[in-house]
This record gives sequence, C-alpha cells and structure tokens, in this order.
Amino acid sequence: MHRVLSLTATLLFLAATAPVHAQQAAPQIEIRAGSRVRLDAPGIVGDRMVATVISRSPDTLTVASPNASPIAVPTSRITRLEVSRGDSRTAGALHGIKVGVPIGAAFGLLGLLLIDDCNYCEGPPNRGAIVPAFAASGAFYGAIIGAIVQHEQWAPFALSPRVSFEPGTQRGTLAFSARF
Repeated sequence: MHRVLSLTATLLFLAATAPVHAQQAAPQIEIRAGSRVRLDAPGIVGDRMVATVISRSPDTLTVASPNASPIAVPTSRITRLEVSRGDSRTAGALHGIKVGVPIGAAFGLLGLLLIDDCNYCEGPPNRGAIVPAFAASGAFYGAIIGAIVQHEQWAPFALSPRVSFEPGTQRGTLAFSARF
C-alpha cells in the first residue's frame, strides 16, 4: 500500500511541475482598435479606466467607455496598461472560491452559535466540524457559481521604454519619469 501511495504522489508531483504547452506558447498581446483595456493615466483619467480602444498611434491611445466620451491619452502619461484576455471560467471559479469560503465560514459560525444539544440524537453534535464544513460548502458553491458567471482576465501590457520630462503644475515642482 505504501508503494502505491508513493508512486501516486510522485506522479502527481511530476504532473503538477510539467510545463503546460498553453503556458509556453501564449500569444503576443497587441493593442488595436476594438481591444478592451484598463489603464491608469494620472491627470488624464480620474481613476483606473476600463475602456475600448478606438485608435492607436505611436504616441497616443484614443479610448472610449460607455460612460465617457472618447479621450486621447498620450502614451507618455500612461502609468499602467492592461489588455483584456476575455472571460474565463477557471478565473471565475477561483474568484467564486475566494468569495464563497468566507461566506460559508460566516454561516458556519452563525450555525455554531445557534446549534442546540439534540435530545433525540445518538450523540452530541460535532462542533469542531461545523465551520470547516460550511467553508468547504461555500467553496464548492462559489466555484460553481463563479464558473457560470465567469471572470475577466487582464494581462499587463509593457509600453516601449521611454523617458519623459514634464513641469508640474502644483507649486512649481518638476517631475522626471523613466520606464524600461
């Protein structure tokens, strides 16, 4: 029996460490008209903006979102740029687990507080297993719901190396920024 368990554990370890072909040959990310992006550009957009690319030139990215008019964003002002890889059932399931476990554990704690000793049961309730069982149940149902709903995946997009120098407008400060 010990040999079978050792062999199974070894095979599982090797399968988990083997590189997956899809991870090795990930397609290059490019930004073109119609791409969904998430960007930070202080002074241009107030907060992180999720938008669709309308056009792209070497120094400007024109984007639009449903709740804002088209904005021309100079690439020198973009501090963070991510491109949507689309919705993923796996990412949705993982997100569902992250949300489901705390919710299940909270219901388990509530059940732990409300449980009574049963007069007609064969033995006392197992209070130590209530919270983990509810947390596992939350993970299970969260994974199912998350896989159905799906979750959008974002991939970082590295802008070309650049150096920019721009005088600040507040109290005469100067700013220097370099990206590689």
